[in-house]
Amino acid sequence: MTSSMRSITRQQFSREEIKSVYRKMSLPNYSVFDERRYFSPGAHPLLVRFGEAKIGINVCEDIQVPSGPINDQTIAGMNLILNLSASPFTSQKHKPILLFC
Repeated sequence: MTSSMRSITRQQFSREEIKSVYRKMSLPNYSVFDERRYFSPGAHPLLVRFGEAKIGINVCEDIQVPSGPINDQTIAGMNLILNLSASPFTSQKHKPILLFC
């Protein structure tokens, strides 16, 4: 991967300033997905506080990998997962995850 490759990010804004940045860690490379060709994976999971809650933020495929960011977020005391995804190809992808949780 070159440094010029983009990463898929989620930024947290507060009063017009960036508070945190999360870069998607698990890049799918199967079927219709070819993200490793175009993006660089992130290296660190993100946990943000909202009141008393610790929220683990991740993007799409990150929630599918048991040894991925959700593992580290759980160890760090995560209370809630916020997974940002929009896959136009699969409408039933959530079923294995519900069984996993």
